[in-house]
Amino acid sequence: MDNSRIITLHHLYINNKKQIGLKFFPNKIIQTIIKGLPNPRWSNLHNMAFIINTPKNLDTVYKNFKGVAWVNGNYFFDKKLNLQTVNPTSINEFRLRVTPEGYNRCPECFLQKLE
Repeated sequence: MDNSRIITLHHLYINNKKQIGLKFFPNKIIQTIIKGLPNPRWSNLHNMAFIINTPKNLDTVYKNFKGVAWVNGNYFFDKKLNLQTVNPTSINEFRLRVTPEGYNRCPECFLQKLE
């Protein structure tokens, strides 16, 4: 997919309300879909379109752009891994585990690279 079909979501705070910022390259199809979103507005300060941040509006963004453009949520969703809740895995667990019939074992050279 080319860059003209990517919408990047951002958190914005405009007029004391949380907003969903929609950053995109100019494209007639994208602009038409954005005009169909609930009460879209343009921010000259942030140089992007925005709508009110609600779960329903976020769902609408994904539904309306499905199959038309890639919705990039990297700046919108917090995907930090909480290392305190994840148990670290030892490479030896992979070496010693029993694999089901028909499955291949991970090559030793890959395990050595991980170490």
